[in-house]
Amino acid sequence: MAPAAYAQTDLRGIYIYTNDVSQLASGGATQLTNSLNGPGVDGAAVVIGWNAIEPAMGQYQWTVLDQWIGQVAAMGKKIDLVVPAGSSTPAWLFQAAPAGAGATELNFTVSPHAGETGVCDTVNIAAPWDPIFLAQWDSMLAALSAHLKSAGTYGAITLVRLTGINRTTEELRLPAETAASTGLACVSNSIATWLQAGYLPSLLLQGWNAVLSSFMKSFPDKPFAVSIIPNDAFPGIAPNGTVITGAVGDEDEPLLMSASSLLPGRLVVQFDFLMPGEAASTVVTNAAQKLGTMAAFQTNEYLGNQGAGCSEPVTSSIPCAADTFLAMLETGIYPLGQSNPLAPQYIEVFRANALAFPPDILTAHLQLLPPSISLVANAEGESPTIAPNSWTEIKGAGLSLTGDTRIWQTSDFTNNQMPAQLDAISATVNGKAAYVYYISPSQIDVLTPPDAMSGPVLVQVTNNGATTSSFTAQAQALSPSFFIFGGGPYVAATHANGAYLGAATLYPGLTTPAKPGEVVVLYANGFGPGSTPVVSGAVTQSGTLTTLPVIKIGGTEAQVIYAALVAPGEFQFNVMVPANAANGDLTITATYGGQSTQSGTLITVHQ
Repeated sequence: MAPAAYAQTDLRGIYIYTNDVSQLASGGATQLTNSLNGPGVDGAAVVIGWNAIEPAMGQYQWTVLDQWIGQVAAMGKKIDLVVPAGSSTPAWLFQAAPAGAGATELNFTVSPHAGETGVCDTVNIAAPWDPIFLAQWDSMLAALSAHLKSAGTYGAITLVRLTGINRTTEELRLPAETAASTGLACVSNSIATWLQAGYLPSLLLQGWNAVLSSFMKSFPDKPFAVSIIPNDAFPGIAPNGTVITGAVGDEDEPLLMSASSLLPGRLVVQFDFLMPGEAASTVVTNAAQKLGTMAAFQTNEYLGNQGAGCSEPVTSSIPCAADTFLAMLETGIYPLGQSNPLAPQYIEVFRANALAFPPDILTAHLQLLPPSISLVANAEGESPTIAPNSWTEIKGAGLSLTGDTRIWQTSDFTNNQMPAQLDAISATVNGKAAYVYYISPSQIDVLTPPDAMSGPVLVQVTNNGATTSSFTAQAQALSPSFFIFGGGPYVAATHANGAYLGAATLYPGLTTPAKPGEVVVLYANGFGPGSTPVVSGAVTQSGTLTTLPVIKIGGTEAQVIYAALVAPGEFQFNVMVPANAANGDLTITATYGGQSTQSGTLITVHQ
């Protein structure tokens, strides 16, 4: 199946791995919500078992999933959607018709960490190549995608975990241990069970490719992640069906090669383990270097509900402290060392650790997603030339923390001064503080300082102590532009009585066209100094322009009655519409000091 057109998505950041949200008690849910609100948390891997969303064949329960998807989306966070099979496979899959699908059930008893914990878990699954399983898995994914679209939350999903071939977690693996390999009598002979089921590596690949096809069909425009187990992830059975007695080899390689070829540029390979002092998985870094996949990691979960431990072995791991937890995160952030550019897209952590070490989470976020600038321009019309005391947009990545999007509020002003920062986000232009009106991860809007500037000037943004590299913007005394409604092309204008001006269809019930001969009010940016000097940061600004701008409507010069600075960076022009103006959407331009406003702006006139 050819991949659909895919727009590159910024996956970077720190994600909270929720564990199965259908199994959360109220206390755990509160903890999870609090952890998601932590500074530097960028997203959540929202996990819910197949059996929780399809408890009966073809009958879906979306309430819990919708609750968490809605909550995380409302926070402005990224979402990695994870629906494991394995131990979360619904029982009806193996029941006879009509209540069930009639797949063949394979029963295993396994032990985490190759028996080190002494714990045994029962897992009942279907063979990955079982056509009944594959058909039901395909149907569930299709229903999931359709539901998210109907609920209006499909767009909130940032990426999707490739699951379906699982054991007790979302990791790509199958039961592969025996009592002899673990030293536990409670562990079943997985190899014997697979031999009886006819296991072959070629059948595993066949099932994997079918799973990939289903994901690509239901989520054609999403990136995907797969969690791998570097060693002993699959039964040691050779291509000819015999048991391998020596080294099994890299069983992930053919699966990753297939996925990377089908999903070029949109596959993340991750390993769910980090430990301070231990190198990050080379399977992840090798895949990135050889297959062009993206990388990601998850901390260990040695301490269960308490999250990661910071020492081996799993049975007596030492709880992390702030320094050791950060060291663990940095093991994943710099998997080949700080001098090597290979970096993961994200690190998954657990709620208990996020709540215990918020400064570490913020530090790690800024290491994974350092602020950067890609564009500085006039905020209206996007001219690349900026001017003093003008509204300016700064675009880039990591300009604020994920989910932190807002405009200034009354509480941000002190001593009648505009805020030079919002939520620890600030900017400088030509070495002087700008005044911050709007912040978001991808754009901030500022009012430049009123000091004269010309030629190349340096612009920087600081996000919670991390400062961008300097971006060189061009500056001059004037950068005129009209304010526009929404994304344009209509100029922001009012009638003399303050009512909004525009086509009746622009904002139904609010806007009406101008009439020929009517005096209308236009609003503009970047027209330079007026008759009254501007005090840097002051919330009031005034002063008329020394000469009037030339404003043309529909190519005809209009009479300008008044032109003055009336608010920070905002000019007001009172203009009489030419008496001979035609009906319709007419072009409008203003020229001042040899500079003109942006092209393509319109004003609606109707007799």
